[in-house]
Amino acid sequence: AGSAGDAISQYSEGRGESKSFEWDIHRTSRIAATSIFVMCPLSIAWNFMAESAFPGHNKKAVLGKLLIQLLCMPPMISAQLISISQMEGKTWKESVSKVKQELLETTAVASCYWPFVGMANSKFVHVSNRPAVGSVAGLFWNVYFSGKANAQLITEEVSNVDILRKVTPIDQILASEKNESSLPLIEKDQPGILRRQKSIISM
Repeated sequence: AGSAGDAISQYSEGRGESKSFEWDIHRTSRIAATSIFVMCPLSIAWNFMAESAFPGHNKKAVLGKLLIQLLCMPPMISAQLISISQMEGKTWKESVSKVKQELLETTAVASCYWPFVGMANSKFVHVSNRPAVGSVAGLFWNVYFSGKANAQLITEEVSNVDILRKVTPIDQILASEKNESSLPLIEKDQPGILRRQKSIISM
């Protein structure tokens, strides 16, 4: 499900950019590995934990399992994002930044999708078969999630690197004041724009 979802996601991204589809097999491999070795064990664990805490198919049991699913959602999404980031060769700090960037929005979208899957799964499917049903539902989820997981990380930290931005006339004035504070300030012909003019002493 993870591989198929990522392939569909890549194809959609290629069409959106009006270019020929080029399959990134390494990206698909990372999604597949995360699905098999991270998400499947976690999914099995939370399903059996929920069934143990709220056995049965009555209304109370279904709502209890839904509550556990909602509580497990943020850490499971975080684990998935970190796993993919680590396999991309990112540092731990970059992986944590990725989680901070994507977790809130991804969890909000997941909360509008997975609870309905979980309710149907808990109501009609035996606990041993629920991970398989979840994998089918995961095909559609991974179309969305793959795009989020592979989105470019926005750097939030500011160091000594210059930040590209528009320089305004006020910026120019403030910069000039540091180096030419003793020079007289005069007005240009254009209103609202000031500049400094060096005094030229004729001999």
